[in-house]
Amino acid sequence: MQIRQLNKSTELQICLLHGWGMNAAIFEQFSHLLELAVNRELQQTVDIHLIDLPGYGNEIGQYAHGDIASLSAAVERRLPDDCVVLGWSLGGLVAQALAVNACKKISALITVCSSPKFVASDDWPGIDAKVLANFQEQLVHSSVKTLKRFLAIQNLGQPDAKTNIQRMLNAVNAKPIANADTLKGGLNILHNTDLREHLHLIKVPTLRLYGRLDSLVPHKAQQKITALHPTCKSIVYSKASHAPSMSHPQDMIDDIVSFIKSVKKY
Repeated sequence: MQIRQLNKSTELQICLLHGWGMNAAIFEQFSHLLELAVNRELQQTVDIHLIDLPGYGNEIGQYAHGDIASLSAAVERRLPDDCVVLGWSLGGLVAQALAVNACKKISALITVCSSPKFVASDDWPGIDAKVLANFQEQLVHSSVKTLKRFLAIQNLGQPDAKTNIQRMLNAVNAKPIANADTLKGGLNILHNTDLREHLHLIKVPTLRLYGRLDSLVPHKAQQKITALHPTCKSIVYSKASHAPSMSHPQDMIDDIVSFIKSVKKY
């Protein structure tokens, strides 16, 4: 299979897609560190785009959460040409959908704690469907409390969980909080989307990053994903949970820069 390579002749474009309930502010500090690393290690300028998914943050007035196709189409319109797309969790599902559909704007794909299928089934490790159903029910009463519970799950097993949760809450509160319809729509997408049979259609270089302690994308899914997408490179952070950009940012940045360097034309 022919793998496309990144072109070094122009400014490097990197787009970061956040997860469910979050917004692009979650990547503020991480993107600054990533920019410094790219400048230093690759001797190249970089334009990092922090993209709010429709209905979140600065896109609070938008809605495209009916299904993964409508959500990914809305995001595609905001991508620059020839970009590296990094998607975390739900953002990673969007990024995979774009790559599966051969989005011409994407030169490389990076997923962080993401899966082609989030809900567990007899043949697939994932989130118990009852957990997502509980979140749906909780949204009726309080979006804020539901988000806090979700953040707590994301940081299970982390020694500095309270600090990470507070930092993530600060990011959520830095922009308008998504309304219940957007949050419910995102949960529906996580519940209903299954891209497993389409992973072989991804032709761009792909790096998949996981947390060994992640309870939302269990590490057991990694080997199954690799079997479906054998051309991808996978890295598991042994002490990370679902939010390694918060708990292990430098490890992630080192691996991302190394990956980009390996697929660039020099």
